[in-house]
Amino acid sequence: MAIPEAYAATTILLAEDEPTTRNLLTRYLRNAGFEVWPVEDGEKALETLENGTPIDLVITDMRMPRVDGRELIRRIKEDPAHKDLPVIIVSGVIGFREVEDLVNLGMARFLSKPVNADKLRDCVLQLMRFRQPQH
Repeated sequence: MAIPEAYAATTILLAEDEPTTRNLLTRYLRNAGFEVWPVEDGEKALETLENGTPIDLVITDMRMPRVDGRELIRRIKEDPAHKDLPVIIVSGVIGFREVEDLVNLGMARFLSKPVNADKLRDCVLQLMRFRQPQH
């Protein structure tokens, strides 16, 4: 199911180190109508943000090499230019206390793997409801 036209300009930064999962999530999001910038880890995600790419929302895996999801959230929330970006964690290996800690860091939503395409789309739409696309 496609997204409402008002959300078609939404640009999502997707950080996922596992190529199959990154490609699947990218396909889910693009098929829904979002623009997606897929990268292989949190370091590349931070580079994308620092380069001035207009991003409306970040989706990240938790466990990645170099910069993991926790560090990515921390650094996004410390940066005045990006502190209001909603961040969704998509992970299969995370406990309740860790979710609580991530909420305290600034995570907006948590989705467990495997991710359902409709649930992912709906989660993004809920978070974008009160935000204007950045371009």
